[in-house]
Amino acid sequence: MKIDGNICYYFSFSIFDEETGLRTDDEQELRNAIKKAYPDAIFGDDADADKDPFFRDINIGQGFLHGGGLPFENFRVKLNNYNFTFKDYNVSSPAVTMTVFPKYDTVQVRVCMSVKDAEVDDYVYLRHCQGNGAKLTNFDNTQLSVNEIFRQVSGCLNRKITDIEETYLIEIKKYGDYEDAQSLIAGEPEKLYGMMTGDEGWRNVPYDMAVQRMENSWGSRDFMKFIAFGTNAAFINLSRSRITEDYRENRRLFDARFYGDMNPYFLMDSDIAGVNHGILFSMELVMVMKTICNRILRRQANYYIGEHNGKLRKEIQKLKAYRGELITTLNKVENLSISEIGELERVMLISQQIDPIIEKIKYLLELLESELDLLYSTSTNNLVNFLTAAGVALTALGLLLSYL
Repeated sequence: MKIDGNICYYFSFSIFDEETGLRTDDEQELRNAIKKAYPDAIFGDDADADKDPFFRDINIGQGFLHGGGLPFENFRVKLNNYNFTFKDYNVSSPAVTMTVFPKYDTVQVRVCMSVKDAEVDDYVYLRHCQGNGAKLTNFDNTQLSVNEIFRQVSGCLNRKITDIEETYLIEIKKYGDYEDAQSLIAGEPEKLYGMMTGDEGWRNVPYDMAVQRMENSWGSRDFMKFIAFGTNAAFINLSRSRITEDYRENRRLFDARFYGDMNPYFLMDSDIAGVNHGILFSMELVMVMKTICNRILRRQANYYIGEHNGKLRKEIQKLKAYRGELITTLNKVENLSISEIGELERVMLISQQIDPIIEKIKYLLELLESELDLLYSTSTNNLVNFLTAAGVALTALGLLLSYL
């Protein structure tokens, strides 16, 4: 059975440097570094960015779903230095894109491609390519693996790279003659599980287990369903099925009656995984939160194993900075919308096991509050002890002078 799909190898990482601290004023520096390394890069806020299909669809989607703005400010870049093929697969729309969050010292890199007329085992193998070293052939005949592309792109920022998180998304656009997502899930759970996770043993996976692995899901239309399991995600988006065409026609008639023109959002059919239905925005949000959370935990662990200079004032400042990041992150998580998009993000939060990380951070926040109180008390006691000692010394000096 032939399958058309978009795939995305997704990386999120920190560019935070302990020596300089969190930098919130380096956006132009980061832009300049990217432009120097990739002169043909397109930035999402370039005047003619909409001429590129990626940014055209991104802007349409963001305008429709997040007109009030995104929770974490960012800028996006498409690096046109990469235009690759892969073996004998029918690959189209290859793309390498970045999302940079300057105020949070966090960056995301995506290596994407659309693959047509492939089979289940092909997509299982393509999942492996995030780490198996298989080479893509760029337009200039250079051979690069997915991880080598990631290292090139992240390296252009000239910053320390830490807290690397990897995830994967397959968007299924066509699966044989299936017309709706639920029928596909019910009929092919083992195959879907295998393609999503890269499990080459999918033929021997029990039906019930495969179904269970795909229970963490979200969907608001009968032709689409988002599924997440661990660091893997599958987005069933049968955008060329009959029921999808019927949906678009119904939407066109509705908009024609009440609004005039049909919103272009409902005509989007991007070949870059995650652009359709706002999946990309939710992935950006969840992965930036996970990266920030992991960075906080790593930094605190480093602090307790001795990576500090022992100066009381600087230790207080450092802990206050940690505390501020913890509170900001918790506010971002706990203020997520209860809308449909919020439910989608919730599926990703569960999959990426962010709730346990958040609980660790809440506990850490309590410890930090106690430690700050202790440090302030220590600082105050040191001052009191110093003043007391100075008073005693002055009294003694006065007595000594009175006898002279």
